[in-house]
Amino acid sequence: MCLINVETDMNYVEEIKSRVTARDLFQFYGFEINRGGFCKSPFSSNAKTPSLKVYDEGRGWYDFSSGHGGDIIDFVREYFNLGFADAQKKINDDFRLGLKIGEPLTREQQLEADR
Repeated sequence: MCLINVETDMNYVEEIKSRVTARDLFQFYGFEINRGGFCKSPFSSNAKTPSLKVYDEGRGWYDFSSGHGGDIIDFVREYFNLGFADAQKKINDDFRLGLKIGEPLTREQQLEADR
């Protein structure tokens, strides 16, 4: 029986965050970020002015209209209504990072994990 390597998948969080900045992620998904680092909130239906702050250097985001915030994985989870693992996989696929997220363990890896 091959299991999904959850422990290794958890280690991909830092790898993903080091390779994809919040600004890159928001722009990839079509958000226009102004000079101050703000864009319109996708979580507030009546947002007329930018209320979502995208922090430089990959630090994450905060939506002042809804009170939601977090890192890029949190944003993908909320925006696309995905679970943690699926959000990692979506970023991996969309940005073509080539990480082996969610792949089954080989027989040798399973034996090593059982030890």
